[in-house]
Amino acid sequence: MQHVQQKLEDLENDGICYFEDVLDEHQIALLRQQLLTHLEGSGRLYNGGNTQNDAINVIDGIQWIVNKTLLADIVRTVIGDDAQYVHHSDVLHNTFTGWHRDCLAHANSGTPLNFWPENDSEPYKVYKFAFYLEDHRRDKTALKYVAGSHKSPTLRGGILGRIYHYFVYDTMQPAPGALVVFDQRLYHNGVTPSLLTKLLQKMVSNTETKQKLWDFERRIRGMQDRVFIQIAFGASGEYSNQHAKEMIDRQQQKIGRPVYEMSEHLKANLTACGIGLADLNDQPCEPVEAAEVVTAS
Repeated sequence: MQHVQQKLEDLENDGICYFEDVLDEHQIALLRQQLLTHLEGSGRLYNGGNTQNDAINVIDGIQWIVNKTLLADIVRTVIGDDAQYVHHSDVLHNTFTGWHRDCLAHANSGTPLNFWPENDSEPYKVYKFAFYLEDHRRDKTALKYVAGSHKSPTLRGGILGRIYHYFVYDTMQPAPGALVVFDQRLYHNGVTPSLLTKLLQKMVSNTETKQKLWDFERRIRGMQDRVFIQIAFGASGEYSNQHAKEMIDRQQQKIGRPVYEMSEHLKANLTACGIGLADLNDQPCEPVEAAEVVTAS
């Protein structure tokens, strides 16, 4: 209990923590193979690699990670009994990013919600749960972050602070099978191309050429093949509901999907684990019937 309590304190203070050995060796290999097989024929080119939006919903056969691992137990431990799936999940393979936060929800009026509420307001509790399916204990290509940045909309030092944290930051370097949990407001980054590659990419318009430039740099730097899946959950309330609506809109645009349809298998597995669903209200959504729980083969 003390071990778990320390992780929850890290999440509260730093905005991030991780749980070891959530996936075993067989599950790591199975999930990695399922994701890469899917990306070979689906997904889309994105930031030097491949990605699949709404991943746990649209990739058949991977829903077992909800109830055949400790994921659901950890979600409830972190969030509470009112934990909900906020209809947001991505798979990323060898992509790069810049520094950013993941909180995107807006109020119905289109006005950004206040992600840093006062003490008497609803607390912000929307988190990303990420499995990195390779060994990052000896490299810094999993996740870079600014500890405590989830507590304020501005970084200490303003623009100078941004420049400072471009060079000075903390890293999360999980072993295979670990589950990384971070606050959606955390200022973070994954892997960043060199300045030369960035300049060259701006000079070309062809997406495949941009990909080749990043592939070349990855080989030069000796970077390992990197694939991970991230799934978002939140506490019942306005923040989770609005985040779900925003992400559904975003995912539908990326996928080219006119109507959001939730997988029967995903809904069944979430229900079996006691995980609710964020309220979509008037968001178009195809209703589904509960299906038999999918298990890992």
